Amino acid sequence: MRRFGIPLVFALAATLASCDDVPQPLMTSPTTANRALTDMGSGHTSDTTAIIYSNFGQGLTFNRWNPLSFVLPGVAARLAWSQQFFTPPGDYQFVRATVALRNTGSDQRIRVFLQADAMGQPGPIIDSVVVDATSSLGATYVASSLRMPVLEDSLYWLTVAPTSPEQLDGWFRSNIEESSEVSFAVAFTGEPTGPWSVFSGLITRGAFQIEGRAIGSRGAVMHQASGGGTVVWETPEGKSARVTWAVSAQSMINGNTTGQFLALGHDQRIVLKGSVSCLVVIGNRAYVTVDVTQAPAWAFDPIPEHFALGLEDNGEGAKATAPDRISLLYVLYEDDPVCQRVVPSLDWTNGNAQVR
Repeated sequence: MRRFGIPLVFALAATLASCDDVPQPLMTSPTTANRALTDMGSGHTSDTTAIIYSNFGQGLTFNRWNPLSFVLPGVAARLAWSQQFFTPPGDYQFVRATVALRNTGSDQRIRVFLQADAMGQPGPIIDSVVVDATSSLGATYVASSLRMPVLEDSLYWLTVAPTSPEQLDGWFRSNIEESSEVSFAVAFTGEPTGPWSVFSGLITRGAFQIEGRAIGSRGAVMHQASGGGTVVWETPEGKSARVTWAVSAQSMINGNTTGQFLALGHDQRIVLKGSVSCLVVIGNRAYVTVDVTQAPAWAFDPIPEHFALGLEDNGEGAKATAPDRISLLYVLYEDDPVCQRVVPSLDWTNGNAQVR
């Protein structure tokens, strides 16, 4: 078995390897308000949707201290907060967003917007929902879309904004300490139209989750696998590394396989993209092979053409038997099997996998 180390500057810095069953290395504008999912932040996912982005902890947990406030002491303006995320290319319709909020004001309504990216800032509004934030202690609220727009191969922003000057609401932060210096913005007008100021320092982002419905390919589907979230691991140097990625894959009865992979390191905004060329599902595990279509040349030596990863689905919410699991990425060589089986041995407490 040959091992091949590639330093990935954008938090994928780890050992990439190849072998069969290898062990893990070190390394809308609806006006009907949406109500709270739960005051305790327990898990929620529909059987017909997939989580395509999440920075909640396991079971939709979040940090209940130091929320992003809509009010600044001594400042009359109300603040709107927005955070960037990405989706697999063209594979999903936006179904719902889940956000961690609290409300200690008289007006319970909080606005949630899905916005396109405009040169690194929140841009045109694609969808909007109003939620009733009734908890003063903090709860997870579901903003369900009526429009269900298609999320294409692009960056998007989720914006949370007050509806009146009396609101003293806040957006609770992620408890996995997902920090970013390029995907976090504030509008001192309290409106999604801005103007927006993008933070230049590392900020722990508010907790949110994006769910979508897969847009089926032509033909009968035999197997499906998808996953999204933040992967955290310890490098050989003992440092904590993290990268956010999303993957979707389908194998058809006629033998065709389709799907996409997208990875993003928030701080450097470097993207690794690929097309799924093979999907094997055995029980609750999915083994995925990806052909690289975009990679930063200066971060790879040499640039890989193919890699493999594994997903393990251990159930959703309260029915989960264990955390879902994910592998890191393993470089494939010309003489490697077409469909490599990489053991998913990292607990994906900051993400979700679905295998069917």
